[in-house]
Amino acid sequence: MGSGLDPVDVLAFVVAFLVAITVHEFWHAFSAYLLGDQTAARLGRVSLNPIRHLDKAGTLMIVLMYISGLPGFGWGKPVPFNPSAVRLGRFGGALVSAAGPLANVVTAFLFALALRIFMLTIGAPTDLWQAILAQVFLSVIGVNVGLAVFNLLPIPPLDGFGVLSGVLPARLSRPLDFLAQYGFGILLILFVIRYQFGPNWDILGRLMRPASQWLYTLIAQVIGL
Repeated sequence: MGSGLDPVDVLAFVVAFLVAITVHEFWHAFSAYLLGDQTAARLGRVSLNPIRHLDKAGTLMIVLMYISGLPGFGWGKPVPFNPSAVRLGRFGGALVSAAGPLANVVTAFLFALALRIFMLTIGAPTDLWQAILAQVFLSVIGVNVGLAVFNLLPIPPLDGFGVLSGVLPARLSRPLDFLAQYGFGILLILFVIRYQFGPNWDILGRLMRPASQWLYTLIAQVIGL
């Protein structure tokens, strides 16, 4: 790559990204299917095959940001669902939106537990393969926590906006719907501000940091790390 990146870090990041995107999009699709909507199932999205969930532009973006050493963002291929076909109405739509981030949180806990078992079994890594495995565990935890917290921000088109829209009374959620068409632009502006003016203008980071730190602390306490 010619950028001084550690191959182990790169490998761990790639695995973590594929795991996080796959479980995130799979659970969006599967939850919609469980709630009665066949849209994603017909498109083959109820699958744990990462290729079915990768978005070319989203994958390229996160790879470029990672290589450049900048905190960036990426995304998987959005899972389509038909709100009118989902049981429980708008609340069912909120459940579909929440399923992806919650799956990332559960995945982070499971890999943290695996890391704990790994450490209790072998102690500190003593060879390259053990070091790679430990780094993969850590990367999967970090990427899943980051993806979950980022997606739960109540900004369209992120999942947090879908959850908020689904749980609020209709009279309160409908006025918010106009924001959906501007959501990606809002996110892009926030990222441009961060890269243009530096870390002090990292608005998204400031929003995400407390929840991320709380999740890391909770994971560590639950599994005894």
